[in-house]
Amino acid sequence: MRVILTLLLTCAASLATGETPLLPNYVATYSATFNGMPIDVTRKLSSTADGYAVTVTAKNWLGNMQEIETFHIDAENRLLVDSYSSQRRFLGVSRKENLVIDRKRGLALYDAKKKHREIPLLDNYFGPLGYQLQMSRDLAKTQNKYCYQVLMRGKVKDYCFEPTGAQVLDTALGKINTVQMRRIREDQERETVFWLAPQWDYLLVKLWQKEEDGETYEIVLSGATVDGKQLHTYYPAGTNAAATH
Repeated sequence: MRVILTLLLTCAASLATGETPLLPNYVATYSATFNGMPIDVTRKLSSTADGYAVTVTAKNWLGNMQEIETFHIDAENRLLVDSYSSQRRFLGVSRKENLVIDRKRGLALYDAKKKHREIPLLDNYFGPLGYQLQMSRDLAKTQNKYCYQVLMRGKVKDYCFEPTGAQVLDTALGKINTVQMRRIREDQERETVFWLAPQWDYLLVKLWQKEEDGETYEIVLSGATVDGKQLHTYYPAGTNAAATH
């Protein structure tokens, strides 16, 4: 379940006139399965007084989970994490973790049950959700191989991705043109593939993952609202592109 949430991608940045970069507020819903078991997933991006907040929730009959990350974009157009929290409850077992950024001290403070760490902070470190936004912003400029250093469970981990082609997917919203991005792993037994929509600022349309033990995860977009407008697809004569109404 956590793998599904932490790998979800969303809309990239839309730059307004002037020097201040802006991200669109949105709500996206996904139909997900874990080894065939259905899961409802919702992701929301909203503006705050100090920047932005990404909230991801997932639930089914086994339990629920919620992740929240706050961040801001500085004058140099860098996406900087401010905090992250996660609460999970499955089969009656609960787990919480928190990440707080102390820029005055130059530390990322991680706290979870039986684990407390202070990590020297660099400006190129991303949160568990924020790196996904940054990849969408990068893809809007050029499709390339990307690597990000992510603060994950009290450690700094490298997440690298590369484009592997294009594909038109059939979804609840219709046919959508997508670009495939595959996570580069040393462990060849694990696979992670994203399908992202260029027409919608590289919104995640589908994710598929296989674990070492053969367990599989799949997520497919079922609906989205961006800045109050629902996403739809249409096909003018001679084209097959997705668009927003």
